[in-house]
Amino acid sequence: MKLLTRQKTTKSLIADIYGAIAAILFVTSATIVGEFASEFKDWLKAAFFHHWVGKGVLAVAVFLLVSFLSRRALVRDGDSEAAKGFYYLALASAVCGLILLGFFAYEAPSHL
Repeated sequence: MKLLTRQKTTKSLIADIYGAIAAILFVTSATIVGEFASEFKDWLKAAFFHHWVGKGVLAVAVFLLVSFLSRRALVRDGDSEAAKGFYYLALASAVCGLILLGFFAYEAPSHL
């Protein structure tokens, strides 16, 4: 019985990792799109009172949706899959952080 519970827990963990990666990719994309498409940023402001709040609410929705769908679709699970998932989560965080840093460093001089 413990093995079944551990497999369910590992599968949920992996699904949540996928959801977190999707949320990170969404926030990175939405941030850059919002800088180029003022209509998108204005829509976020109108719908959620502030564009940061809008991106946050939508990121939570993306996380929940991807996590839920992943739980249904995952076939493989296990500690090695979870370890790979954490690696990809760290990689997505680092790469997206660098993308945003580079984007704003490139864009900042044009706003001064």
